[in-house]
Amino acid sequence: MKSAALDALAADRVLGPRYGVVIEGGVANADGGGDLGQSVNAPRLGITSPFVRLELETAHVDIGAGWDAGLGFQVGWQPMLTMAKAARSSVIPAYRDGFTTSQSFRFARASSTTETAIVGRVGASRLSLAPLLDRGSSPNQPLAIADNGIAEWALVFDAGVDFRWYVRDVWLEHLTAQTLEPLVDVHVGLRHDQRFHRAGELSEFDDPTGRLVFGFTVNPIRITDRRAGGIGNTWLTFGGGFEFEGALRGPTRLPSGFRIVLAGRLDLPRTWTTAK
Repeated sequence: MKSAALDALAADRVLGPRYGVVIEGGVANADGGGDLGQSVNAPRLGITSPFVRLELETAHVDIGAGWDAGLGFQVGWQPMLTMAKAARSSVIPAYRDGFTTSQSFRFARASSTTETAIVGRVGASRLSLAPLLDRGSSPNQPLAIADNGIAEWALVFDAGVDFRWYVRDVWLEHLTAQTLEPLVDVHVGLRHDQRFHRAGELSEFDDPTGRLVFGFTVNPIRITDRRAGGIGNTWLTFGGGFEFEGALRGPTRLPSGFRIVLAGRLDLPRTWTTAK
């Protein structure tokens, strides 16, 4: 009976690869925020910039007791928080574009249409070498990334909880490898970012590498393959999201930052199937 059901799904173009691949692109507005001990009027340097990210997630493997496991790979170009400094001035929060790559694992447990997972990630980031200017000054004042002895590439580790709410039952999202296109995705976790290593011009901050991260995305506009027996595999979504990062502890905290994004997500295997 299960075999017959799978054959029917395959005939209706529902089944596909055993992995999910999406490319996400859009516009992000990012800005540094204040923190304890900082004035809300303290200088900071934001950015509005396009971004792009490619993400792959493997098939989920049942590991028993209602849990499953999967791996993920991510690479992208996006705004990232850093600390900048002009000549004879204090360090200020700034965003600039950079390259990031990472690998992740997730242990998830599902209900009917939702999935909660413990997620860990290890990766590296590299900021753009393009000149950074304070466009709020006249004339535009050149800024340098705060010197703390870290090389161009810096490691990043994080762990947290990820919650996904799908438009279909979770078993079908797993079967069709569409776990990267939830209707709602919420995450919260802790991050170690070596770019903020406590040394040099960042030595005044308490535990600057420790970060608290929270964010969510919502993708309500969804384009589906109507030929898939009415089940509706999604191949393109549009939506937005928000992400905040802040210091974990200490009286002298590294400033926080946030990003607001508008983006579209294209399912590459489904787009290829739909185009046939």
